[in-house]
Amino acid sequence: MFARRLAASLPADGEIPEETSVADVDALLLVGLSEGHRLAAEAYEAHRSSYWDAQVIVLVTALLAWAITLVVIVTSGSWWIDRPFDLLAYATAAGASVALPAGLLVWRRYGARLREFRAWSIRLEAAWLRQAARAAPSDTEPSTFELLAEASSHVPSWVDASRRSGFLEAPHTGFLAPVLAFWAFLLFVWGASLLIGGSAAIGLLLLGGGVLLAAGAHALNRQWRRAQDSAAQRLLSDWTNRYDAIRGRMERFLQDL
Repeated sequence: MFARRLAASLPADGEIPEETSVADVDALLLVGLSEGHRLAAEAYEAHRSSYWDAQVIVLVTALLAWAITLVVIVTSGSWWIDRPFDLLAYATAAGASVALPAGLLVWRRYGARLREFRAWSIRLEAAWLRQAARAAPSDTEPSTFELLAEASSHVPSWVDASRRSGFLEAPHTGFLAPVLAFWAFLLFVWGASLLIGGSAAIGLLLLGGGVLLAAGAHALNRQWRRAQDSAAQRLLSDWTNRYDAIRGRMERFLQDL
């Protein structure tokens, strides 16, 4: 009779679950908070890198607009010789007309997520320090486990932001493919111009070089994207397993009370 009651109280696999102590729960919560803070901080840094990359592109475009305006004015006549400051003013106005609106658009695109990632990083760091000191959250703050549960819904966006880090963050991979694509475009243009102009041999040679560069850029981009996607999947899997372990230990701890 006693044996039947004991068997009925065991789990289906017949193993007795290990007892969960307060120290175990604290350690798991600290690990979860630390990992969440790391993911949020990395998302913030990666998104900030993408933001500055975009601003660098805006700056380069504005400088090109400034230089093109300068060249157009200089080649259009000689009036600027007596009015060099007007020449610089026109070129600067052209550059500013590109830089200011484009820079504001970049800020509007990236600013909100930058503030969100930064806020979550600070919030999880503060929760980790509070948990390490075994201090209770205030009445207006969620418990540590509730905070982790809320953070879990944001983890995919953090991982995605880290995956989409700016090309200046990894110049040997993310930056090389656009450079090859740019030179492939130039070779296509020069090759087509030479073919039209009658230099068929050199034109075909340049077109062939453009095809090779374009194929290399495509292969590098695919390789880089696959590596980024694989890393993102590993991060999500690690977080899911860690969160499930914390939740399982919490449930067992509450059942043991």
